[in-house]
Amino acid sequence: MTTEPYAAVAVPSRRDPGIYAGLSFVDYYRISALNHGTLEAFVKGTPAHAREAMIHPAEATPDLAFGHAFHVFVLEPERFPYLYAVPPKCDRRTKVGKEIWSAFEADNPGRTLISREELDTFLAMRQSVMAHPAAAELLNGTRGANELTVLWRDAETGLLCKARLDRVAAYGEWPWVVDLKTTRDAGARSFGRDVANYGYHRQLSWYREGLATVRPGPRRAGIVAVEKTPPYCVAVYELEERALEQGAREIRNHVNRYWQCVQSGEWPGYDPGVVSLDLPTWAVDRLE
Repeated sequence: MTTEPYAAVAVPSRRDPGIYAGLSFVDYYRISALNHGTLEAFVKGTPAHAREAMIHPAEATPDLAFGHAFHVFVLEPERFPYLYAVPPKCDRRTKVGKEIWSAFEADNPGRTLISREELDTFLAMRQSVMAHPAAAELLNGTRGANELTVLWRDAETGLLCKARLDRVAAYGEWPWVVDLKTTRDAGARSFGRDVANYGYHRQLSWYREGLATVRPGPRRAGIVAVEKTPPYCVAVYELEERALEQGAREIRNHVNRYWQCVQSGEWPGYDPGVVSLDLPTWAVDRLE
């Protein structure tokens, strides 16, 4: 089996299900559809918390901002100079420094500023990725496409759903959906905890479901994990089917909860009654 080609198309005007290449993240964000990020809000709290997160999204943490910039650097290098810029070192208290800074701002409108140290880190991390045979083939092989947008209708609820995939590629004789993750520790034990804690198994299940809905066929799911500190080690993990099936079950539950809230117009918080509360087991054990 080999991965299919994906042609660049315009932004879907009628929200037609399909696979779209060449859409900017801004265009993707403007598509009104259910995505994985919204569903993850149900994992972290009640429907009321999820609703608040949808209406007032939290600002990206430094770790998320770092990861997003690195994604662009590796997967969309042609766009990176238009989105990010390294500011010059100058003393803006002086006349010369003010002139240098003013010229820099005029040449880089709207760009996100990153430090020279961050750029050097990106370069070292990308070098490690490309030195890893499996990671290089999955992320930079000739058979594949980056930053694909997938739109589909959920079979049970009819909800329009969307996903933005880092990479669809071929490795060996199989099509793969691949996610690029930055991490502090890419070792199997530590990163396995990251998968469970951050819901990566749900995320990749969501991606596979969307792809399978608009273009049926078996696909393997993998993560390229890159450490953010020297020596910038890289590991490639294929999620086992059991993990993906668990993710699919959890996703189904969250989609149903979301749909119930949309239908009823009610986004409940905690139990409205009185709930019995005891000390957790670890606290009891400590007292004893």
